[in-house]
Amino acid sequence: SIILSIMKKTVYIVLLITITQCINAQFAAVLTRNGLILLENDSVVLVPNENLRGTMQWQKSNNAIIWSDANTNIHGDTLTFVPEVSELFRLQIIEGTCLPIYSDIIKIYSRYTTIPSYISDGISIADLLTAGVSVSDMLSAGLSVTELYEGGILVGTLEQSGADSTDLANAGLIGTVTDYDGNMYKWVRIEDQVWMAENLKTSHYADGSAIPYVEGGVEWANLTYTDKAYCWYYDSIANKDIYGGLYTWAAAMNSANSSDANPSGVQGVCPDEWHLPSDAEWKELEMFLGMSQSGADDTNFRGTDEGGKLKETGTSHWCSPNKGATNESGFTALAGGSMSSGGWWYQEHILSYFWVATKYEYSVSSSWFRCQSCIEAGVFRGRSGGSNGHSVRCVKD
Repeated sequence: SIILSIMKKTVYIVLLITITQCINAQFAAVLTRNGLILLENDSVVLVPNENLRGTMQWQKSNNAIIWSDANTNIHGDTLTFVPEVSELFRLQIIEGTCLPIYSDIIKIYSRYTTIPSYISDGISIADLLTAGVSVSDMLSAGLSVTELYEGGILVGTLEQSGADSTDLANAGLIGTVTDYDGNMYKWVRIEDQVWMAENLKTSHYADGSAIPYVEGGVEWANLTYTDKAYCWYYDSIANKDIYGGLYTWAAAMNSANSSDANPSGVQGVCPDEWHLPSDAEWKELEMFLGMSQSGADDTNFRGTDEGGKLKETGTSHWCSPNKGATNESGFTALAGGSMSSGGWWYQEHILSYFWVATKYEYSVSSSWFRCQSCIEAGVFRGRSGGSNGHSVRCVKD
């Protein structure tokens, strides 16, 4: 009984690994044609581990109760075939007078199986992605944007894969919001948060109060950290619709107190029912995209690819190489640069800067901000003097 127990354990471990590899090999070969998943010109190959002993027999079944021997397409102990129907397979091993022992059961899908059929049979969207099935194939096969989003596909990836904007809007994944000036902004859902997908460009607060426009140079250099002001990059109105405004922290906060609550509760310069995100809210976003808690609590560039998931792809608004940019979140960060407290603009196409509603605890005049870079795939967390001009993204209440 001890020997048989060891044999069972060996068979279980070895065949589990081998068969799992076969599943991956099967899915890796799938192509989509007319909504069907096909194993085009490829065969499923089931191979027992070479260290197994005994007489081996592949068996198949359509119900896991009645089994029959697979006696065709056998080459030694290897079973090679093109799956015309979906069936279950297992390996039977007999040695000497021992009772037969069996591997785990594996389901091999017909090459005519549709993508929705895989999903209804419990194959996850993540499994299909790993297998090489594209999001555009899943959309073409009839999976809804809601199914795909709930399966882990973020809005940016859905859009890049051809998802219809009306479908995304009806699913509550994208929409628009308008500020006091009449500027309209796209928003995007990222897990439990709804973020603006464009930089704020308002010249008024939600109550109609004007925000002072201050030109670069001496005028801006004379500002203190308590002054409200904004400008366009290079003082060019042409940059308004691209990068939005660059606001002092006082302007972004509109006299509200610092907050690290989630949500911050600071409307600041944002439209009604929207608010300036706190440091905690940025951390929530970053950790949802894959950053660890310790990484989120750190400073400077942190994480691995979370910044890339936030950045617009390509080099229209980012310098090369725009490292790691996928914009899979749909956040669409642009390298709009900054206005320094000294009154000069810098780092357009290189860096994006976003104010946070949380004051840096060791400085009266500094606050937290976030930054992405064209040469980094992470997200920078640091402090900035309040009289610098940075971009603003708002979060829905």
